[in-house]
Amino acid sequence: MARLSRSTRELVDFFSAAPAPERIQLDFEFLREHTADASAKFGGPKYTTEGPAREVMRVQTDGEARPLWVVPTREGGFCYRLHFAISCATPDVKERVRVGVTGLATRHGDGFNWLFGPVSEESVQQVELLYQDGERVQLPFVWVSPPINAGFYAYDVPEQHEQPGRLTIAVIGRDEDSNAVALHCLTVPLDEVARRVPEAAAVCERHR
Repeated sequence: MARLSRSTRELVDFFSAAPAPERIQLDFEFLREHTADASAKFGGPKYTTEGPAREVMRVQTDGEARPLWVVPTREGGFCYRLHFAISCATPDVKERVRVGVTGLATRHGDGFNWLFGPVSEESVQQVELLYQDGERVQLPFVWVSPPINAGFYAYDVPEQHEQPGRLTIAVIGRDEDSNAVALHCLTVPLDEVARRVPEAAAVCERHR
C-alpha cells in the first residue's frame, strides 16, 4: 500500500467512547493487584487504574473484530488491552518510548501474528508496518484525547507475512510530511532495517 502524505489517524474523545464490560474492568484491576503493587514494593512501576476502561478502536484479530480498551492511571500513564494481551505505560515510558509494540508472536517467535501498541509522539499522523520483502502497509491508527493523550494502532498480520523472508521488520510513525519521527525495531537483523529504511538504522542500533 502506498504511503499517503495526509493524516490517516482518527481522533477519539476518551469520555465519549463506550465503557468496557465489567469483566474487562476486573481484569485491569487484577493486573494492578497482582503485578503493579508487587512490583512497586521493589522499586518497580506502579499504576493505579481509574476506570472505566473504554473502547477506542476495533480491529480484526484472529478472525474476529475485537475492541482495544484503554484506561488511565492515577500516576499519569495508562493501561491497554487487545484480545488477551494487556500492558501498561508509566509517564516515563510514555516520554521515552515514542511507539511501542505488543502482540502475539508467530509459532517460531521470529515475527508477529498480530500486533498493537501505543504512540506517544504527538506529531505522528500515520503508522506504517515494514516487512522484510520491502512491502509497507498503513495501520489503523487513532489518537485518544486526555486523560490518555496518546495514539494506538492495531493490525492482524497476513499469513504470508508470518513466513521467513517476509516477516515484520519495524513499526514506523510518520509526521504529516511522511518523515519517520517514531520507530520500533522488531526482532530481525539490523542490516535488514538499514537496507529497507536507511533513516531508521541509527535508531534501531540504539535500541539493541
